[in-house]
Amino acid sequence: MFHSSRLTYRKLNNTDFDFFYNLFSDQNVMKYAYLEAFSSKEEAKDAFEKKLVMQEDDNEGTQYVAALKNDHTIIGIVDYEVLLKNHLGGIYEIGYFIQTDYWGKGYATEMGKALIDFLFNNDNVHKIVASCHKENLTSETIMKKLGMRQEGVFRLARYKNGSWIDEIRYSLLRQEWSE
Repeated sequence: MFHSSRLTYRKLNNTDFDFFYNLFSDQNVMKYAYLEAFSSKEEAKDAFEKKLVMQEDDNEGTQYVAALKNDHTIIGIVDYEVLLKNHLGGIYEIGYFIQTDYWGKGYATEMGKALIDFLFNNDNVHKIVASCHKENLTSETIMKKLGMRQEGVFRLARYKNGSWIDEIRYSLLRQEWSE
């Protein structure tokens, strides 16, 4: 468990299915995400169970539920996936998903910063990356606010809504974070 100025974070657990389903079945939340919004609770349940199993392995990744400190209302999920890990460090990809009622209030940036700080402080991480759909200007702005630098544009790398779309990738190296 860790925290930021307005939020607390804990690992996703068995009690979080309803929130998980509501968040990831929301068409607005999932508009630019890799995956499509869930169309059924059964589909969501399978994904939820896989996430719970996956996060038991430190070499896979983890999803953290973000809740308001003042009243413990869950507002989103911030996560990481281990892309590469060896004795010299790892490369982790982060993501953030927030209920639409909390958009535009700085929570995604706060969540991203808290996770980045947590990972660099508690694991042997060399580099953290994040990526977004080329039209997701809000997510790109968040990555810039997190101190990340654009690495490049992956041409037609995401399949969304029946067509291939460019993906923009940003990163932050440990030494950049330390400065």
